[in-house]
Amino acid sequence: MTTRKFEDFPESEKSSEGMKVLQGDQNNIEPKVQDIQPVYAVKDGKELHIRFIFPVHQGHEEEKYPLLVFIQGSAWKEQSMNNHVMDLYEIVKSGVAAAIVQYRPSTLAPFPAQVQDAKSAVRYLVQHAPAYPIDINNIFLAGDSSGGHTALCSLATWEDGRLDDEGTPLPALRGCIDFYGPTHLEQMNYEPSLVEHRGEHSPEGLEIGGYDVVDKPELAYRCSPVAYFKERQNIPPLLILHGSKDTQVPFGQSVILYERLKELKIDPVEFYQVKGADHGGSLFCARQ
Repeated sequence: MTTRKFEDFPESEKSSEGMKVLQGDQNNIEPKVQDIQPVYAVKDGKELHIRFIFPVHQGHEEEKYPLLVFIQGSAWKEQSMNNHVMDLYEIVKSGVAAAIVQYRPSTLAPFPAQVQDAKSAVRYLVQHAPAYPIDINNIFLAGDSSGGHTALCSLATWEDGRLDDEGTPLPALRGCIDFYGPTHLEQMNYEPSLVEHRGEHSPEGLEIGGYDVVDKPELAYRCSPVAYFKERQNIPPLLILHGSKDTQVPFGQSVILYERLKELKIDPVEFYQVKGADHGGSLFCARQ
């Protein structure tokens, strides 16, 4: 006998002496990484991919989940699509789908290419939503390090066409998370750091087009998130997280952003310092 649906399938009545029974948790969600990485765009001859992590919930195979679009940190260089898969495990386990999006490296295309790519990825997701278990009415944006920079620039220009190479509207965002992103590139060099931030071959120098950041302060500012937020701008809730001992992106970068948003009277914004944390790592993954 065959049945078409799991719900109609009979539970076995077989048993054996000494057998123990465990009650399955019907609410448990298992994160699954999708092996297929669709190409959402081809720009400057480079294929740009999305890495999906989906919630798998037995009995809820048709469910559509809120979507976190995650932009990886890589000093704006080439990204591995696997670096943050485990970092997002708990988020997906809570019932949120994740889409890790790849952007053009700064060595191929400097700012604002990464912001343009993030927006293109979201448009792809909206266009192809029927093929995936995602709810395009519940999209959240996040990024860490250079990905946080990209997420912030995207957030600031989401509705007005700036830093965009396409003309179609973007869906509403429900929220944004910035994990220790650079926010004012010219100021990166003025705090303790284990990374060189000013030379033409530094991450920031390459992102602004291959210049010494200190020699091009106006250009560096135009490549920074703080340049794009406007007074009393209406944004979805923004969460800022930054380690107090960040060795790569100085903690003061998030202070600059938070003070700027308060100055512009932009709300709602929450800012948390993670005490003792470096540039990412296990302290950001702890349950509170």
